[in-house]
Amino acid sequence: MIPPYTDNNYYPLVGNPWSYRWIGVRGSGAKAIFEKAGLGKTNFIYQHEDIRQMDQLFAAAYDYFSRDHLYGALGKFYEIVSALIDDYQQETRLGLSPNQQYVIDAVEILKSEYTDSTLRIDTVAERVKVERTYLYRIFMRYLGVSPKSYLIQLRINQAIELLRNTNDAIGDIAIKVGFSSYVQFAKAFQKARQMSPSAFRKAISNGELSPRKID
Repeated sequence: MIPPYTDNNYYPLVGNPWSYRWIGVRGSGAKAIFEKAGLGKTNFIYQHEDIRQMDQLFAAAYDYFSRDHLYGALGKFYEIVSALIDDYQQETRLGLSPNQQYVIDAVEILKSEYTDSTLRIDTVAERVKVERTYLYRIFMRYLGVSPKSYLIQLRINQAIELLRNTNDAIGDIAIKVGFSSYVQFAKAFQKARQMSPSAFRKAISNGELSPRKID
């Protein structure tokens, strides 16, 4: 959920591409509705397990809207919200599983310390008190990406912001975001974006990449 008047940048994880659909919501009751689904205070992301159900509901909402059946579209929107509320209430009753908590704790470490080039996944696993291979399995289960790939993507995303918004030397950017060398950074960036950091910056400067294309 993206609240009004909020600037956002969002990027797919390496090896885990995605597509997205938006439903714009306004009105005095919108905030309360989303809060019932556990969204809007400190949490703005929700992962629904039944992907097929969400696909069908979004498709139906779009179909109604495209045929100017606005109440039908609104009804499907409420079905979507109802599904999210049901899941949130169930999670609240049951609480987080230990595996979910391990992932949350590991992600918090990665997000807060990704600029440290000495940070290792082995160390993260030790700190959340699981074996590295087990941490890998539960990351793949809940996030669809390995802890190492998640860490690299955090660094790449921050590097992109610095390439877009500063004149810092690329080698300096590499160090600032946690890579141990320019060579390591350039290799990871090329794999993630199919171009070198210098080519990326040049494309931005020349207006060849719009924000939408970058994201």
